[in-house]
Amino acid sequence: MVSVTGLLLSAASILLLLWQVTELKAMTTAPPAAATVAPAATIDQALAAAAAARPARRLGFAFLPGAEYAGEHHYTAVLYGREAYATGLFEIAAVEARSGRVDAVRPLPPYLQAIALAELLHFGDYGGLPLKLLWLGSALGTLAITANGAWQWWAKRRQRCPAPVAAALALEHAE
Repeated sequence: MVSVTGLLLSAASILLLLWQVTELKAMTTAPPAAATVAPAATIDQALAAAAAARPARRLGFAFLPGAEYAGEHHYTAVLYGREAYATGLFEIAAVEARSGRVDAVRPLPPYLQAIALAELLHFGDYGGLPLKLLWLGSALGTLAITANGAWQWWAKRRQRCPAPVAAALALEHAE
């Protein structure tokens, strides 16, 4: 499990870039008539609009217009779930910077949802204390198997006759 989730996490930056240049760009593309002007809506107004669009979710953080994960004309708000498994899954709300209107709210695509869940599983944050205890038990089990193998190898090595004794026994049988 740790290997699979680690593999997913290692591909996260590439998949996040793919999402950024496809879906995020489609969400935050300004209409052709939009001119580059300073935002008229404040960050507080934008976050309030995003929170009102998805009241069942809690607001995590936001990106300002022109930032890496926001369009030139949009605030981008990150809205997290409230349930145990959904705390790592989030939706993105694109709020138009001039009007404060929510243009789009979309969940993550399945490949980024898998990465978000893999992060929770990989670091043991998914199921709270029960999952952490399961990971602890798995780690201790692996340690016990490894220690048992090392002990058996060491015990077998000690049972062999030392080289001088073996040579003396060989001479005795040769006579």
